[in-house]
Amino acid sequence: MVEIIFKVIFAYFIGSIVGALFISRFFGGVDIREQGSGNAGATNALLTQGKLFGLLVLIIDFSKGIFVCFFLPSFNLGFLGISTLVDQDILLYLVGFSTIVGHIWPIWYGFRGGKGGATAAGVLFVSAPVIFAPIIAMWLFIILITGFVGLATVSAPIIAAIYLALENFSLDNHLFILTLAISILIAYSHRSNISRMMSGEERKVSIIKKINT
Repeated sequence: MVEIIFKVIFAYFIGSIVGALFISRFFGGVDIREQGSGNAGATNALLTQGKLFGLLVLIIDFSKGIFVCFFLPSFNLGFLGISTLVDQDILLYLVGFSTIVGHIWPIWYGFRGGKGGATAAGVLFVSAPVIFAPIIAMWLFIILITGFVGLATVSAPIIAAIYLALENFSLDNHLFILTLAISILIAYSHRSNISRMMSGEERKVSIIKKINT
């Protein structure tokens, strides 16, 4: 139990390193939460600060999900007198989810972070590598046909959860539980996007056009 608590808290702290807010110190100290959509994420970074800033934000937020899920579950805490007895898969899913929570409500930035999409992608890259590529392809497809990045980001983990449920619907299917939990979390963090889409006020984005300009 001590191992779970320690690693989940540590994962939250790592998740709280929000890419857009961390690298802003190297770009004139701009607070991206005061610009564009007000979201401290890669899409708003790209649209308001340009390609380099947006790419760096994407890399940081995606990579921290990978880093935490790849290294933390198996990290030996013996030097702290903490035994490593918890199932590695369980730890993987718990620390992955905690990292996304940290990104959305970061302790380092007044609990105002991003919406978790890129970090969730990093978590799924490690925890569900077999379905990662199809999910990203679906994410891109939804953006291309609708222009709504938020819709694509909300839909991707939901599609993953549905696929895993159809494959093996069971509370013992911990990967399904993880993707379901991520789906709920991402949908909640995008609630303003969902509201704007329902009222026809959500801005459509051409990512490809923006990258090429």
